[in-house]
Amino acid sequence: MDLTPQITLRNYLLVALLELGGTAHKQRVLKHMNERFANRFTTDDWLPQDSNGETKWENQTAWERNTMVAEGLLQPYVRGVTTRGYWTLTDTGRRAAHTAKRRV
Repeated sequence: MDLTPQITLRNYLLVALLELGGTAHKQRVLKHMNERFANRFTTDDWLPQDSNGETKWENQTAWERNTMVAEGLLQPYVRGVTTRGYWTLTDTGRRAAHTAKRRV
């Protein structure tokens, strides 16, 4: 299966969040990535994920988001503090996003 590499999805995600002002709901981020980068996704990226019906690239982006939280690029969800479903750049993530924007 020929899927877009995780590092590429990371860059697309960083750029999307930067262009959306640094924070947005997951569905808005994915929509923006689709609008901005759809022509760069592989045919296999568009296949449905068996477990939840999302496309492969959407599912892989959500997994990459988890990795980015662990690495301090995105803020984690904290019950009672942050809003569930919103993805937000940290200061480190914002710097990485500016670098990513020059790459994509």
